[in-house]
Amino acid sequence: MSSVRYVIRLENCAFFARHGVFDEEERLGQRFHVDAQVQVDAELGDDGRGIVGTVDYGEIFAEIERLVRGRRHLLIESLALEIARGLCDRFPAVAGARIRLRKPCVPIDGILDHVEVEVAWPPAETITAANSTVSRSQGAGDAPVLCSADRA
Repeated sequence: MSSVRYVIRLENCAFFARHGVFDEEERLGQRFHVDAQVQVDAELGDDGRGIVGTVDYGEIFAEIERLVRGRRHLLIESLALEIARGLCDRFPAVAGARIRLRKPCVPIDGILDHVEVEVAWPPAETITAANSTVSRSQGAGDAPVLCSADRA
């Protein structure tokens, strides 16, 4: 087995839920779209018999669905943060998460495709497309801040 750090992305996951400030949003509900990017630190072993030392994509999707369809949030910002934190808490191999959450039907007087928020957890962490992790407060030679440090 070898230790690796990699990123898993689930793009455009769609869920029906009842989030928003207005009573109509709770009563009618709507579709929400989630892009999840999770950084995984794992000991991978592919013995041909199943998943070893990583995170199951289906379980990531199921956890996002559970959180989106769970308690009502007035703000999609708080829902996105709950998803990011929830993935870090639920899966020990997940070192960080970045969530983009889109709300297509926004009750404003204007024409737009959707409103989107993005959040990363832990907050000092940035997950780049190159799968490297850099803390905003990180100095040269310092180790990045990871979810496991938050669990302690």
